[in-house]
Parts: sequence; C-alpha cells; structure tokens
Amino acid sequence: MIKEKPNRFCIGLLDWYLTYQFRRRFFSVHVDGFDGFDAFFKDAGSFPILFYGNHQSWWDGFFAFQLARRYGIDQRVIMEEKNLQRFPFFRYVGVFGVDLDLKEGRAQSLMHCVRTLKVDKPRRALLMYPQGRLVSPLEKAWPPFKPGIETILKLCPAVKAVPIIHEIVSGKHQLPEVFIEIGQPISAANQPDATVLEAALKDTREIMIEKVLAGSVPQNGFYLSKPAKHMHGETGSSPRHADAK
Repeated sequence: MIKEKPNRFCIGLLDWYLTYQFRRRFFSVHVDGFDGFDAFFKDAGSFPILFYGNHQSWWDGFFAFQLARRYGIDQRVIMEEKNLQRFPFFRYVGVFGVDLDLKEGRAQSLMHCVRTLKVDKPRRALLMYPQGRLVSPLEKAWPPFKPGIETILKLCPAVKAVPIIHEIVSGKHQLPEVFIEIGQPISAANQPDATVLEAALKDTREIMIEKVLAGSVPQNGFYLSKPAKHMHGETGSSPRHADAK
C-alpha cells in the first residue's frame, strides 16, 4: 500500500493546472444535485462523507478534486497501487494506492479507508469508484460493485454516502460539456447494502440525463468551469448556459 502525503503547494499547483485545462479542453463543467446540496456541503455537520461514483474517464478524479476545492473539503482518493506508481505526484494531493490483487492489500486498504473517515479532522471525505475499473458509457450494463464499500459504511456509522455522476457529453459544441450530478446522501447508520447504493447511483445518473435532455439547468447549479464568452459567440447560447450561476 502507498499512503498519501498531502502537500499544500502541490494541491494549489494542481488546482491552477486544472483550471487551465478545463477551459482548454471542455466547453463547460457544470455541477448540479439534489435540492439543498450546496448548503449540505457547506455544513460541517454533513461530514464525514464517502463519495462514490461512476468512472468513465481519466478526468473523473480531477472533476471531484475541483469540487472538493470549491467547498474546502479535505478529500482522500483511492487508486490502484500500480497506477499510483506511474503517477506518484498524486500522493501529494491526497491519493493513496491499494493492491486489489492481494487479499492482504485489500484488507489494508479497507482499514485505511476506515481510519481516513474516522480521523478527527473537519470536512473529511473519501472518494472511491466501487466498480473497480473504468466503465465505458458504451457498455450495456454497469459491472457490480467490488466488495468493500458496505464494510466501510458498517464500520463508520457517522458517514454519509453520497453518489456522484460524471458525464462527458459531445455534440452540441466544438468542445465537450461535462455534467456532474450529486445524488441524495445515504446515512451509513441505516446500513445500506450494495444493492441500495448501486440503485442510488443509477437514479442519480437518470436525474442528470433528464436535466441535460431538458436543455436547462436548475438555479441551484453552478459551473466549475464556465463557457468562455467567445465560445458563446461561436456556438450560440442556450437556456442551459444562461440560467446557471
């Protein structure tokens, strides 16, 4: 197992880099969610949080990183050890590596997740992708969750599990749009099983799809990266971009 070593300079550097890259590579990055999600994240009593989401692209962890930065969330992220060895910089922005191929490695990662969520730190969160791999949007069915998330929630009854969906949508503009949807929190005290958690993640995706197809964004949404003014001129504005904060 490779433990994280958060460093303020590295976190700030990645923040600056992603702000630039989002503007360069995406038309916009929009966040929306359940009614009151903004107040939920601003309330210190909402923590600790276990974010769990779909994993369809290289960018997903970066979207979650910037979302955490917006709300001042002290977030940790799980990554496969072999991938973290390829990108050791990520250790310094809160990522730890686990060996999922070995039973001992899985046990170590499980206990590290529990310690991460139980530590007496304000606004602590953990991000994981329980499907265990990149899942293409072209796949007909999502793979089932890997073991672990249920155990973490059983051992951390104070945690709220929050489903989060990332979708990169191409077609309307020269650059793709990114939509992030925050689902309703699920209390670990209710001991949700994998079936409940998977259903909540799928429901969150359906809600996001309905909003995107409707062509408008509710007033509680906001941009992590706004459309550039010249992009509006080239492609034409829409109610979705006019209404969002």
